[in-house]
Amino acid sequence: MNELMEKLQILVLSDDPREVDLIGGLLVEAAQDHTMGLQAEVSIASSLMDCKKLGRDKRFDVILLALDLPDSNGLDALTSAKACYPDAAILILTGSHDQEVVLPALNKGAQDYLNISDLDVYILSRAIRYSLERFQLMRMLELRTEALDRSEERSRMIIERAPDAILILNEKNNIVFQNPAAVRLFGREVESLDADSLGLDLGETVSELQIVRPDKSRVVAEMNLVPIEWYGRPSHLAALRDITQHKEVLRELDETRTRQLMIKDQFLSHVSHELRTPLTVVYQYISLMLDGFDGDLSSDQLKHLRTVMRNCRHLEKMIEDLLEATRSDSGKLVVSPEHLELETVAVEAVSEVQSIYRVDGATIEMEIPSGLPPAFADVNRVRQTLVNLVGNAVKYAGKSPRITIKAQTNPQDDRYLKVSVVDDGPGIKQEDQQHIFDHLYQIKGRAEGQVEQSRKGLGLGLFISRQLVELHGGRIWVDSEPGEGATFCFTIPVYSLVTFLQKIEPAVREQGSLMQLQIRVTGNGGKPLLPFQWKYVEQVINLVNSCTLPGRDLVLPAPGNRNRGDEAVILVVASADTIGARILKERILTQARDGAGLMTGTLDLFITTKEIPLPGEKEMTEQDWASIVADRLQAEATKIV
Repeated sequence: MNELMEKLQILVLSDDPREVDLIGGLLVEAAQDHTMGLQAEVSIASSLMDCKKLGRDKRFDVILLALDLPDSNGLDALTSAKACYPDAAILILTGSHDQEVVLPALNKGAQDYLNISDLDVYILSRAIRYSLERFQLMRMLELRTEALDRSEERSRMIIERAPDAILILNEKNNIVFQNPAAVRLFGREVESLDADSLGLDLGETVSELQIVRPDKSRVVAEMNLVPIEWYGRPSHLAALRDITQHKEVLRELDETRTRQLMIKDQFLSHVSHELRTPLTVVYQYISLMLDGFDGDLSSDQLKHLRTVMRNCRHLEKMIEDLLEATRSDSGKLVVSPEHLELETVAVEAVSEVQSIYRVDGATIEMEIPSGLPPAFADVNRVRQTLVNLVGNAVKYAGKSPRITIKAQTNPQDDRYLKVSVVDDGPGIKQEDQQHIFDHLYQIKGRAEGQVEQSRKGLGLGLFISRQLVELHGGRIWVDSEPGEGATFCFTIPVYSLVTFLQKIEPAVREQGSLMQLQIRVTGNGGKPLLPFQWKYVEQVINLVNSCTLPGRDLVLPAPGNRNRGDEAVILVVASADTIGARILKERILTQARDGAGLMTGTLDLFITTKEIPLPGEKEMTEQDWASIVADRLQAEATKIV
């Protein structure tokens, strides 16, 4: 409204005096009516030549144009008027005979039209106001479109010059633009192709692409995909970078690292062997002296020799930790889970700690409930983890520490046991807790005067403990506040026959029965297993596994293998009938006798079979089915859980 209060510059371009007089009178009338707010200065031209004589420096806001001029007519008159005054809104003056040219004129850039026969002051005022607003909006749109085109053109130039391959894909995933780098990367023109034909993964923001060029050469590219607008349409920009050389460098680095680890592994193995040999000699001679073979010893001599013995064992443990860390780095650290009673392993761990560290004044207690479920874990690795945790508590908890080993079913997940080692020492700072399980990390000054710096170890014990726990599928952590002691916790899986049975293929559940084979592994002639013979039991388990069908048969160690000490018992649950069980039994015995060197007069196998009926209900959950079968197996095999 404020713009229209200013005096408008209006050009009436018509050679009809009646039209000119009518429009001039209506504009005077509109100027006198303050409600319309239309003030105008009117110029008149009867031809395009007169229009041009007005001069290009003359500015007009509105042109009222008759299409029938002496020197031009129709759309040519409109085109010429626009060329003279491109910044003016144009209204077409028409009569009844001009209606067929109105629509083409509007399409050519006119803002509106006025029928002279129907014209009055209100129609004229409204048309001028509307034309000005429409012209300004269209002009703004043109300017913005031009700016957008310039911006898009700049983007296009940048993309064309980019060193990375750039593709633009439209809504149908067709490639509508490629830059020269894309042509070089693919070895051909790819514009107009679709994403599938090039193997582009449009479901991932970042992906890796294998490209086969027409000359059969192959390259690897990393593709980053982002949504954009391309000339006003939703599209995707795919940026591809050739990483073939980068991948090759990574492969070479990985091979170099593997070789370095192998060399380090061989070196440490050789060094540890060389260290262990003199250490064993020292250990043996000290044992002879402590046993009195070289005569009686004074109390001070005994005390000194026991100190030397402890340090020998401590040095032996550090050598073993170093080797274990190397195995972890090279991926050779493994666990062999079996059924184990946690209390027995904890007792063995405490005994080992007492042989390695000086525990004078230390109180080590155990709170392990009698009804605790057995664990499914590597007995040696669990004992090793407990030795590390209890040994740390002895070393760092101060004088006369109280250490407690606790165990319970994990409250957060009853498929795991939670084991805790609690001490009443000075605690651990928060910043140390974040790194305490890192490789070679050692806490500085956890407590004053506890252990000499030379006996603190290599900083590998907790690192190895974390590796061992995670190999079992558990986790390890510490809860501590400075001055309030520390609690180290870790979880290991519960030994559950129900869980194992759920791994059997569903088709097996439809059988009428399963066969149980109980394999007793003893020394030659049924004699109790000697300590060195236990290392062969794992080989027997591997042999039995090779004779069974994965997914249809289960091979499980029975409870108490390491605890009883006289024999190992392996349980096989086979999806077979009586004849199939007999064939499986003969296969195991034959391979043990003929194909495995471990059976040459060292071990004997005794195998018994038993048919286990399966529940007949079809509408039964996997959990319920496994629970019933587990109960029936437990009734046939002592201590099966």
